[in-house]
Amino acid sequence: MTSAGKVIAGIALGLAVLSGCGDGGASCDPIAATLVSRIEVQPPTASMANGASLQLEARAFSCDGSQLALPPVQWSSADAATVSVSGMGMAQGLRVGGPVAVTATAQGKEGVAQLTVVPPPPTRVAFAVQPSDVVAGVSFNPAILVEILDAFGNRVTSATATVTLSLGNNPGGAALSGVVTASAVNGVATFDAATLNRTGSGYTLTADSPGLAGATSASFSVTPASASKLAFAVQPTSIAEGVPFDPVVVVELQDAFGNRVTTAIGTVTLTVRSSTGGNPPSGTTLVGGGARGLSQGAAVYTGMTVNISVQRTLTLRATSTGFASVLSQTFVVRPF
Repeated sequence: MTSAGKVIAGIALGLAVLSGCGDGGASCDPIAATLVSRIEVQPPTASMANGASLQLEARAFSCDGSQLALPPVQWSSADAATVSVSGMGMAQGLRVGGPVAVTATAQGKEGVAQLTVVPPPPTRVAFAVQPSDVVAGVSFNPAILVEILDAFGNRVTSATATVTLSLGNNPGGAALSGVVTASAVNGVATFDAATLNRTGSGYTLTADSPGLAGATSASFSVTPASASKLAFAVQPTSIAEGVPFDPVVVVELQDAFGNRVTTAIGTVTLTVRSSTGGNPPSGTTLVGGGARGLSQGAAVYTGMTVNISVQRTLTLRATSTGFASVLSQTFVVRPF
């Protein structure tokens, strides 16, 4: 055979070997079996939460199906705004969408994984708008907002779970009233009609939703509403004639919820009355009563006594301009 014939025969033999070497084929040339025939990416398909990461693994295989040592790999994403991928094959979900083709390329061969980014499940609630200082009986303004978050702190806009507000710290012994349970809309529960009835500083609220971690609000204060009535903050108790009341009698101006209105000004007048509120019995006088100015919303009757002729059961009446008068509980005055 001539030299030209040998070359032609060699080319023909090479073509025959190549044509017979396929992935997993029965006749894979020993040399070809050392070369990368295909790239496979694991997992080939996957769903991942928005904000989560997923490690992809590229594998190299020869034409006979044997796994080879992995040569240098280049990673790429068909939509890097939805799924990014690092040079080490670490994929990260950046926004909900997909499937997105993530490709591993080595020695001219490509393997593809299809990744879909889904909203992560909700894990907890949080106060998006905290409760602010509020007047007793008045709804919080701005409205309290509680949002439903995933593990990465993102609001889950598809969440419609029910959220309930409760009292946490309760320094004034208040009751939380109004609308205290609401369903989330676009991941947010709105509370625009919740009220507290007792004054105090250091209140907190808690927010809870079934299956989710709860949250505690920042602290806030409740201040009194407008003055609406007179009341005995400290009632008179039985005494001996001429001996001051102990504890000292205190009359205060209160709001509709029984809170002392510390900003109230004016005068309170105390008089002694019969046990039923009528005119006092003959020979009965109140010493140290009468008119006293309000200080921090209260009139304090230190040193007040009662003179009698015989043992009496009595009451005190408190009056103040603009408010209905109020009668105390009964008390007994004994001769000294």
